[in-house]
Amino acid sequence: NVKLLILEFGGNMMPSINGPKTAENYGKNFYDQIMYLKKQKPDMDILVIGPADMSKRINGSYQSYPDLPVVVEHLKKAAFDAGGAYWDSYWVMGGHNSMPTWVDQGLAGKDYIHFTTDGAKKISELFYEALINDYNEYRLEKRIRKLNGQPEIDTTSVAIDTTSETPTTTTTPAVVKAKGFKKVKNTKVASFKAIIHIVKSG
Repeated sequence: NVKLLILEFGGNMMPSINGPKTAENYGKNFYDQIMYLKKQKPDMDILVIGPADMSKRINGSYQSYPDLPVVVEHLKKAAFDAGGAYWDSYWVMGGHNSMPTWVDQGLAGKDYIHFTTDGAKKISELFYEALINDYNEYRLEKRIRKLNGQPEIDTTSVAIDTTSETPTTTTTPAVVKAKGFKKVKNTKVASFKAIIHIVKSG
């Protein structure tokens, strides 16, 4: 009786991505996989957690995998096109070349890929906060409309906030499709740094 399926994909695939076309094909294949799962249980909601920042040595220093932002965008598109939602852990970490900072703070390992125990705890807390914040936003919107005798929202409302350059726990980006949320429209993201909150009727 599964109602919400959370998928985390992208990280293990990064070493095999060798350009925009490979990233695009990966996104398309991921979309097909999501649709297969949805066919098994059509009323099940899907939430995708994308890859975190990860680095490799380039010209003597650790830098983000060059195609990582492209992979993020294609996974995001696959999630939205399949009627699901997406949480951008790459953005939450700080975006491009943020992994070295996490390593310096003891939140990620010296492989510049995996979180330490403290890092895993931090990123999971940020995810939980984003999920609950968006769900509470949805509940508040629903309650206000009911009190005012207004009809429930029929379409997805998208708000893009690009004012914050540095992610904080109070501005954690999330696109959440929790229990009772309806389908998500295909959403074009202005940039991978955008904070996207999708509010849906229940």
